[in-house]
Amino acid sequence: MHNLLPWLKNPKRTYTDGLTLLKSFNHKDLPYYSKFENPDAQSFQFRMLYSIIKNLARIQAQHPAAIPETKIPDQKLPHKVKTPGIIVVSNPIVDVKELPENLSSLYFQNKALTKEISQDHVQLKSVKTDTERKTLLDGIIEKESTRASNWKAIDAWWLENKNQKADPPEEISDKKQIQQETLLLIKKTNALKINISRATKEMKLLTGKKAENRKLKIENWKKQLSELEIK
Repeated sequence: MHNLLPWLKNPKRTYTDGLTLLKSFNHKDLPYYSKFENPDAQSFQFRMLYSIIKNLARIQAQHPAAIPETKIPDQKLPHKVKTPGIIVVSNPIVDVKELPENLSSLYFQNKALTKEISQDHVQLKSVKTDTERKTLLDGIIEKESTRASNWKAIDAWWLENKNQKADPPEEISDKKQIQQETLLLIKKTNALKINISRATKEMKLLTGKKAENRKLKIENWKKQLSELEIK
């Protein structure tokens, strides 16, 4: 079994080495990423390759049998390879139907974040200034951090609770109400944090009345966030 962590932790990691790791798992996206030769570390392809390998490492650490290695002959890849890959929404570690509602919300938030991160990478291709590029990259890093934090909470709960019996019927109603309230609080808190962070970075590009209006919005969001965190 390949150890993916050395590549992930290496600040001088190369695209070619990452592609070799992806190849060892016969990943379904291998044909696409094999089309590119040593793209820049900040490119869409490199960052998405990193994200895929990071998720493989997460699954491998929790459940090694979920992604067995497949030895592939060193030959030219066919145009299309039909092989089962790791699909985040149905990965073998976590069954979303068994998660409490506050964690299932994080699970589906990660799906949305993954889509947003991909869109941000596409948008990077069209930005014209270093300032715009940095704002986008900072947003991507923040979203990736939120996604990693969500997975950490989900994995921890799953490993601790996956073998426990379901709650007795009389306990389900009260527990569901608490979960719904917690879910709503998490959604509001996460939305406010993302809005504050994004607006603060974008305000550096604004001047005059637009900057003043944005500052008022940020102050209002911070006030709402403070009230939520007190509860």
